[in-house]
Amino acid sequence: MLHALARFKDSHPDLQCHIIGEGADLGRFTALAENLGISGRVHFLGRRSGPKSPPRMQHCTVFVLPSRYEARVRLLEAMACGKPAIACHGQGIEEIIHHGENGWLIPV
Repeated sequence: MLHALARFKDSHPDLQCHIIGEGADLGRFTALAENLGISGRVHFLGRRSGPKSPPRMQHCTVFVLPSRYEARVRLLEAMACGKPAIACHGQGIEEIIHHGENGWLIPV
């Protein structure tokens, strides 16, 4: 996701990435954003649960769920907001997203 943002940063100067969540890779992602020259466009929002997540989804353009272990409820919330969704194969996601029809599935 961060590499994609870096690739399109010049052609889409207003492109932003808001990352909800936290975990063991946060430091690595922060460093990667810095190394790619996009740290000013990447906003690490930390953990958001309950009523804090859906409002973010209502204002996003695309929802990406790159995790293998996340609850599918976040994906369903984003899709209920009418957002295009990208998620990883596995964990039953194929029951929700039919690749190319209502979203995109990518390898883990």
